[in-house]
Amino acid sequence: MGCCKCTLVGIQNHSTCYERELTESNVEIFVQEADQRLLARLAEQEAQDQHIQSARREKARADAAWMKKVSSAFVYLLGPVCIGSA
Repeated sequence: MGCCKCTLVGIQNHSTCYERELTESNVEIFVQEADQRLLARLAEQEAQDQHIQSARREKARADAAWMKKVSSAFVYLLGPVCIGSA
């Protein structure tokens, strides 16, 4: 019995088995690194989405304040007309 998962028959077989284990290990490392890159991209996209949402909310607040100001001015200007016609 050898130090790897397969039965050690000779140097060539052990070498092949060891290479396979290294390849599997490299694949696992590659997958872990790919997962980390994907998670980093997702976190970056989430931060970007939050920034966009925040900007939209701020614009909505500014628009609402502007509409309130305009409607107040409109009511103020029409006030004498409405009072005079009553």
